[in-house]
Amino acid sequence: LGSFNGQAEELEVFIRTVNSVARSNPDPAWQMAVVCALPLVMVDEASAWLIGLHDEEAKTMTTLPIWFDVMRESFPVNECEQRRQARSRQWNTETEGASAYYFTKLRLLRAAYGIRPR
Repeated sequence: LGSFNGQAEELEVFIRTVNSVARSNPDPAWQMAVVCALPLVMVDEASAWLIGLHDEEAKTMTTLPIWFDVMRESFPVNECEQRRQARSRQWNTETEGASAYYFTKLRLLRAAYGIRPR
């Protein structure tokens, strides 16, 4: 799963990584295992946020979509900056391959302009 440190600009990458792990097995027990693992991968500011949640709010966080929605509310991104970064990302042929550039650019564009996982 990696980890999430509370940096808003990294949230969509973290969410997509978690979602990729979760969809690797359709078993509902696997989905719940991924949900149960999320508190363990929160570090730094994200850990402080999680510890500071009221019990009532934490009890509602029982599915991945709920976790993702609550995290997006708690760690909002600067949308203008996110779009600027997506637009300005250029291929550096000396340091990365074409596929690495393509997938990074695609991730930035999706995060900046939409297509959120359901």
